[in-house]
Amino acid sequence: MKSRRRIETAEGTAIGKFLTIDGLVIPVQWDEEGNASAISVATLDEDEYLVLLNEMGQQLLRHLKEEVLIKGWFYRNSNNRKCIAVESYTL
Repeated sequence: MKSRRRIETAEGTAIGKFLTIDGLVIPVQWDEEGNASAISVATLDEDEYLVLLNEMGQQLLRHLKEEVLIKGWFYRNSNNRKCIAVESYTL
C-alpha cells in the first residue's frame, strides 16, 4: 500500500498519509433542522480529526457518539485542522 495519496476535498487536492485512529464520532456542525452535517473523531489522546464526507465518511453520520476504529488518509485542511478521509472503519 502506498504511504501517501492525493485526496480530493472541498478545498481542492491534498496529500494524505495513511493512518489508523480510534475514538468517538462527534457532531461538529448542524444543518437548519438540527441534524449533524459535519463530524469529527475525538481520540483518546485528545486529538480531533474532521471527517471528510466521502462515501465512507457519510456512513459515519449514522454512528454519532459511537466508538470507531478508522483506517484512512490523514491531511490538514486550509485552516491547518487535522482531517481524515475514511477508507474503512469498524465499530
